[in-house]
Amino acid sequence: MKPIKVRDTFGKWTVVDGPFIENRRKMWHCYCECGNESLVNDSDLKSDRSTGCRACGSSKPYSQLGRRLTHLPEFVKWRHDVRTVAEIFSSYEVLDADGRHVNGTDKNGPNHAYGDAYESLFYGSKLVDVQVTSTRTEPMPERTTTRGDVKLMMEVGVADGSSLLAWSEVFPNARCVGLDVHIADRIAGGRYNNTEFHLGDQRSREDCERAAAGRQFDFICEDATHVLENSLLTLLYLWPFVRPGGLYVVEEFANVGALRANVAALWPQARVVDTVGPSGGVEPLVVFRKPL
Repeated sequence: MKPIKVRDTFGKWTVVDGPFIENRRKMWHCYCECGNESLVNDSDLKSDRSTGCRACGSSKPYSQLGRRLTHLPEFVKWRHDVRTVAEIFSSYEVLDADGRHVNGTDKNGPNHAYGDAYESLFYGSKLVDVQVTSTRTEPMPERTTTRGDVKLMMEVGVADGSSLLAWSEVFPNARCVGLDVHIADRIAGGRYNNTEFHLGDQRSREDCERAAAGRQFDFICEDATHVLENSLLTLLYLWPFVRPGGLYVVEEFANVGALRANVAALWPQARVVDTVGPSGGVEPLVVFRKPL
């Protein structure tokens, strides 16, 4: 049988993380259709001995399905998010009958494919509030931040505000701050408790610092004019407000294809995450992770 991977389903179980080693057994964190969750033995899943939790009438005694997560010392809080980043982005875009972008955010529409790229930046794309422990059987990935860990984020260049509303769903525990040179109709006026909007220019240090308000951000996304000089100015102004270990991402970094070597030489902590553009070309994200 093929190896189990995250998002595989076995009856009513959906695998959401793992594997973990407990008492020399390979275990997977699984989420049941009814809302219960458990660590389930690898062999029980593969052999169909476990197809759901006891509450859903699984045929085997609960003790054979793995211990409940709340009995484990590393358990903090697990939550299953049923939508991927790509799915969330797509729900905030308006397309015409021919599939062309009309309004809203285009982060995952025909113009861009940033959803999967952002999935790769946050550990546990389908989980929030996950505490990673030494019980993992694989080396720790570069993604050490989860969607639930993000408590404060900013986007520079929010247009009508659709993208900021999408971010507020991607990061359900976050305060989402938007900055744009035009009023964002969908979020202006404080109509959403977890968002705030600032009218300002990315080229202005004063406007950037006013929006940041001395806070330390877990994640900042720059999606404004896509002019290299402007992107570099905004990075310079907002970098002090990225917390140690936090991320600063530039979308559509101007001419990044020709500047890859320059980016690597100037910013050793940066990396380029390739995505597929509207014509099949590459439109990378440039990702800066602030050293701890």
